Amino acid sequence: MSMRRISQLAAALLLAAVVAAPPALAAGPTDSDRDRDAAAAEQGALAAACAFAAMPTAKRLDVCRDLLARPTIADPARALGSLGLSEALRESGDAMAALPFVETAIRLMPTFGPAYLSRGSTLLELGEIDGALRDASQAIDMDRRNPGGYMLRAEAYLRQSAPAFALGDLDEAIAVAPGYAQARLVRAYAYLALDRKQEALADARSALKLDPEMAAAYMVRARIYLADGEFQRAAADAERAVALAPEDRMALDSASVAFTEVVRMDAAKAAADRLVALAPDNAEALNARCWILALTPDPEAALPDCDAAIAAGPEEFQAYDSRALTYWLLGRIPEARADLARAAEIKPDFWDWSKREEYFVTVMTRRYLKSLGHYDGPIDGGFDDLGPTVEAIRAYQADIGIEPTGEQSPALMTRLGQDVAKLE
Repeated sequence: MSMRRISQLAAALLLAAVVAAPPALAAGPTDSDRDRDAAAAEQGALAAACAFAAMPTAKRLDVCRDLLARPTIADPARALGSLGLSEALRESGDAMAALPFVETAIRLMPTFGPAYLSRGSTLLELGEIDGALRDASQAIDMDRRNPGGYMLRAEAYLRQSAPAFALGDLDEAIAVAPGYAQARLVRAYAYLALDRKQEALADARSALKLDPEMAAAYMVRARIYLADGEFQRAAADAERAVALAPEDRMALDSASVAFTEVVRMDAAKAAADRLVALAPDNAEALNARCWILALTPDPEAALPDCDAAIAAGPEEFQAYDSRALTYWLLGRIPEARADLARAAEIKPDFWDWSKREEYFVTVMTRRYLKSLGHYDGPIDGGFDDLGPTVEAIRAYQADIGIEPTGEQSPALMTRLGQDVAKLE
């Protein structure tokens, strides 16, 4: 939540306090009066630029530091300068360094709501959720027509895994600012957390109507489409998100999953490569690439990433699962079973682990059937309803002239893999 998302009236009032000239003397202004007024005007302009002007973070740091380094500075200008410097430090990734400056701003201007929004956002980044909630509530009490307070409190509630509470504040934010795309996006996240996918989808679409360049809204919509099995739509939205935010890890993760589901393996690997480049020691990123490489014709290439994912996150059960698939495809069955046992120990309720080797046959069969155009469902999941998989197998068997039993087997999986290799 950016401090600069504040009401224009509040900003104007504070700026007026910064640049206000002293009352004119009866005899008219003297040279010293003019010098003082000019200095106040310059100070006010610099304070306004520090706090409100659009500029890169590094430039804002320079402007605000220049202002605060001046030997004489009025309290309103110091408040704005401290607030602007705090925001710039937080944007640069140093929330801890930002906190003392926003504290100064609040001390100098204790009734200025945006300062509480800024401190609340800083506290949220530092994991001090209770403090963020207090500051958000204070900002709301000061200005109930500013959506920023509701947004900050909603984000804090979401961090507390309390999406139902967040919804109330997000409804308020949208009521006071119907054109605020970010509020609809965050409400989509809240709906997703409550498994209200259709309402989440509606909010993601509304956010994109308001801001067609909002990468996060494409990510939310891609995740919903993935959950609903609309993989082509998911891939299209994930691709758009990556185009808009090429270094966003969530966008790249969504893309790697969606591209895998539509068997665009080169694109999936490219997204995973970028994800790993951004977070080379992150277990989830490494596991994403491990799984993708395991599904390619050379599964042995997955092992370095599988090993690195487990080293980076020893409790990352999905990395053990991915490495188990890799070992299984390589015929290293005892090692595969050892990894499955470890995954089951970490997360016993995620799968029916006793059937995971059967699921591996299904995963690879689906992956090959999808490449051959016979199947359009999930690759890894949906094991409670294998009807679409059975029908796809029958269609394939009929195409190659064998009895369409629809039965899965390692031999069928191998034959499918050989046919796919001819295409790829």
